[in-house]
Amino acid sequence: MKRTEHYKSMDEVLVEKQLLRAACSVQNERMKTHLNTIRDPELRKELIGNSIHEIIGSIAPLKALRAAFGGKKGIAGNVMGMVLGATGKTVPGKATGWLAGMVLPAIANAFMHSERGQKIIRELGRSWERIRNRLSGEHEEA
Repeated sequence: MKRTEHYKSMDEVLVEKQLLRAACSVQNERMKTHLNTIRDPELRKELIGNSIHEIIGSIAPLKALRAAFGGKKGIAGNVMGMVLGATGKTVPGKATGWLAGMVLPAIANAFMHSERGQKIIRELGRSWERIRNRLSGEHEEA
């Protein structure tokens, strides 16, 4: 066990006390600055929004939806292209189906990233949570 340092005189104690008070004062100012930053309503709104977005993004069915319609064409684009292309009887019909398979996922992706799409995703997340709570018996009786 390390031995504690003993002071040789009262002056050393007072100097150490001043150093500790200065360090405490610096930390106090940093904490005040931090609290003032957190009190900003816009920052708090953004933090809460990001948190909700992360929570909803972690829900498995919504991850699958996002994977299907998001990013680089996604699974839905490939499936739609194959299905719509296969339903066409003529070459122009197959080409139209293939083109729709390319365009529709891009439109769905744009919708998913719009404010309206994000609202729908949030509502789906809430509904999913309610279903999970009801199935697990955690729901409240009204």
